[in-house]
Amino acid sequence: MLSASKSAELLLKARTQGKNESVLHYAARYGSLSDLQSVLTLFGENAAHEVNVANTVGLTPLYLATSAPSAGSPNERRAKVAQLEKLSASLFPTGLRLFREVKNGPGVALIALHPAVRRSLAVWMVECSASSPPTFSDFCINWLACVQRPQIDVKQQGDVMKQGDTKKLDAKKGVQVLPCQRVPLSPTVAAFVCAGYAVDAVPLLLALPIKLDAIPRFLELLKALAVDTKHTMLQKLQLELVSAWKTESDDRSRKSRVAKQ
Repeated sequence: MLSASKSAELLLKARTQGKNESVLHYAARYGSLSDLQSVLTLFGENAAHEVNVANTVGLTPLYLATSAPSAGSPNERRAKVAQLEKLSASLFPTGLRLFREVKNGPGVALIALHPAVRRSLAVWMVECSASSPPTFSDFCINWLACVQRPQIDVKQQGDVMKQGDTKKLDAKKGVQVLPCQRVPLSPTVAAFVCAGYAVDAVPLLLALPIKLDAIPRFLELLKALAVDTKHTMLQKLQLELVSAWKTESDDRSRKSRVAKQ
């Protein structure tokens, strides 16, 4: 198998083109538990370091073992994850930005989660829903509150349009251009969740950025869900998100202080 190479040293130094993945990434993504154990044995004392080395898109062997479609059956995944966690493996490397501010113009500041975080949540939310549907439905309702932005009051918007230069006319047709009316998202999705389709609402919730001031609340909700459903990988992800958000918040505060000087 992977460890049967005549030159173990060359094997351990090898990297794939494009994603720059090591043999350990390969074993986590495609190999069996015995393949993974053999590779870790070859790395020896360096194994504790290698388990937290990411590929070019920021994915560690642990993330691949638990999330890659080719990583095997649920039991095989759990076995590989347990093996990597013995070496204190992380889902994401230290320093990877898991939060990104979304340009929204004036108004509510929005934050998007790293694509890899969203992909893992998409899978683990389904598992949490199967474990405890009522708990998961409550989580989704509260999650919705973290992403829903205030809607523009149509009557107020109409009043403003009447006041002056915001009124637009089509020069050729002479037709007044009316403001776009938004349909509130919260009641629609809330009804969808309450009707028993919470898991089907997850792709939409994942696509929506979170309000910056609601990030701590979202992380608390994630922790409660992971504990209630006894989902160990979700608990691990939540802890890494908390750490990443602290780093992000500290960085934002530092930049704000510098800007005021």
